[in-house]
Amino acid sequence: MSGPLTTTTGCRPAEFRILFVCSANVCRSPFAELLTRRLLAARLGTAAARFAVSSAGTRAVAGEPVDPVLREDLVTWRLERLANRFRSRAISVDAVRGADLVLTVERPHRSFVAELDPTAVRRAFCLREWNRLLAGVPLHALPGPPVQRARALVPLVARRRGIVCYTTADDDAIRDPRRLRKDERDAVMRDLVENVHSLVNTIVPASKRSNA
Repeated sequence: MSGPLTTTTGCRPAEFRILFVCSANVCRSPFAELLTRRLLAARLGTAAARFAVSSAGTRAVAGEPVDPVLREDLVTWRLERLANRFRSRAISVDAVRGADLVLTVERPHRSFVAELDPTAVRRAFCLREWNRLLAGVPLHALPGPPVQRARALVPLVARRRGIVCYTTADDDAIRDPRRLRKDERDAVMRDLVENVHSLVNTIVPASKRSNA
């Protein structure tokens, strides 16, 4: 599931690559990966193959399955079949360099990405940060086709840094639900789901769900 950053259908390279990053790559980033894959497939059909969505962990042990704490959420979002094929992987320089957009769940992960590849600072964001910065982007002027739209978004969002009000690291963090009480975990997962939906809604607006 989180193998090379290519499409899962055929040998044609993907035209836009999204990499989600957390610590162990068994909870937050794989859930974001799987949900993004499902939402794109539901909205774009076979054209979703032009997006390659993967995940990795800054401290991951390769080959681990999704953490059982996600079982209920995987069922809710009909991701259990995809999750059965998922195995964790450690982040690498090649993975970062191959990604058009890197989305992390906390700032330390974003810093780790930038240390691996300093040029990635222009395309690496916390997921919550990405959605917050989007508030000032003129979405109506973006291209219609989703791949072109996604490519146009990255530099536009990056330019918003330093313009919006300062936020703390906690404001950008999606906490590790494995360490929380059930009510806290549920709140974190709702937050993660909302942020993934915001990401996909921006790439594929309801009025432009067509070929990528």
